[in-house]
Amino acid sequence: MTHTPLGTVGYPFPEFDDLTGGMRPGQLIVIASRPGAGKTTLLLQILRHAAFRQRKKAHLISLEMSEDDLWLRLLSGESAVPVKDFHTDTFTETRQDAVTAAQAEFDLGALTVEVCPELHTFQLRPEFGASVFAYNRGEFGIIGIDGVDQITDIGASRVSGVLKQRALDLGIPVVVTARYRKGFTKTSPLMEDADTVLVLHRPDTLDPDHHRAGEADIRIVKNRLGPPAVITVAHQLFWSRFHSLS
Repeated sequence: MTHTPLGTVGYPFPEFDDLTGGMRPGQLIVIASRPGAGKTTLLLQILRHAAFRQRKKAHLISLEMSEDDLWLRLLSGESAVPVKDFHTDTFTETRQDAVTAAQAEFDLGALTVEVCPELHTFQLRPEFGASVFAYNRGEFGIIGIDGVDQITDIGASRVSGVLKQRALDLGIPVVVTARYRKGFTKTSPLMEDADTVLVLHRPDTLDPDHHRAGEADIRIVKNRLGPPAVITVAHQLFWSRFHSLS
């Protein structure tokens, strides 16, 4: 039986924990996909699951989206109220109750959001007291960074190394998203430094009428504690979430 260290954070999908042992302290986990496939949605779901199902304090740093848009997606995913309905202000009583309950969870502060559109690598280092990443060990249970490939000031090879070191220093899993580009699995420094790499693929991204429309494959292309694998889930992006098919 594999030992599960204190501080391990589970995935929203049990089959991932079975394959990877969960997200362990000191690990760097990468979610990669082509634009529009849902990598941000998957990251937000992981953080929501950690904060509200496992009571791990979670923190999100975003380089790509506004704070309002992030909170809208988070509320939609937690309440199961479609994103579009937040713009109409015509909630049924049931949906209003679901949004109110979700908002109450967020108000407890277990999940916090920070928008940093011009984040630089030096800000990830603990010696900078004003840094967005100058956290103390034990302050958070998991940290997510959306759009890590937007940090380009000293090159991708150093970014991934710094992120891995910060995960080790803080003793928590750090989960990041990146755009999937040709050659990613062979040449990306994130592949070298990460402990787990998930590549998200939606068959209906380019073909809405694809026979597998509504499904997404999450490919575990790197797994330090187990074999590679492919897990198929249902995507419910109108609710800002994915759903297990098992």
